[in-house]
Amino acid sequence: MCDLQLMYRECGAETRDDYLRSIANENGLPIACVRKIADRLGEREDFGALIVICETRRAGAMTVLATAREQRAQVARLNGVARQAMGRV
Repeated sequence: MCDLQLMYRECGAETRDDYLRSIANENGLPIACVRKIADRLGEREDFGALIVICETRRAGAMTVLATAREQRAQVARLNGVARQAMGRV
């Protein structure tokens, strides 16, 4: 058994594909995205650069979601102000 297979097993995965699925799941990313990144980086980066990139993408997605939430809240506030202004006119 090669070193990488042992490392996958230490992470609770039987195969590289199982490992990639767990990385995708943990970071809320599509498995196809994680596979594409992993294929470009190569197996030797499965425990290094792949993790960093996936975590960075997750953080970016979380920022986008937070920004969208903030924008919806701002629109709701502005709609409330507009309704109040219309009621006064």
